[in-house]
Amino acid sequence: MCLTLVRATYDPPLPAERWAWKVFRVTARGGLAGVYKRIDRAWPEGIWLRATGPVTLVAELTVQTYASGFHCFETKKAARAYLHQMRPYHARKIVKVHIRDIVARGDQKGPCIVAKRLMIPL
Repeated sequence: MCLTLVRATYDPPLPAERWAWKVFRVTARGGLAGVYKRIDRAWPEGIWLRATGPVTLVAELTVQTYASGFHCFETKKAARAYLHQMRPYHARKIVKVHIRDIVARGDQKGPCIVAKRLMIPL
């Protein structure tokens, strides 16, 4: 997912840990995986995951580059709005996750955070 609007970028990343909401795809075995990756392997729970690489957003004749990361929502309402634009959304789930090392804030159907680290609670 790319942000439709980048409001702020942080270099170095903001280190504070906080809660956010993420939309996951439910795998055939009931695990949680990234929404757009068609790999049917669940992400591990209870450990910190790390994202790598940059993302370039091209929109309305502007180019914005920001560090890649886990796209999460600041509110459950925003996650729900994003979820309901997806088809099918019956194989998706909203989960409250821990994030840290925030590299960008913006919008994607609501307030969105891009973080370098994410942990799915057990």
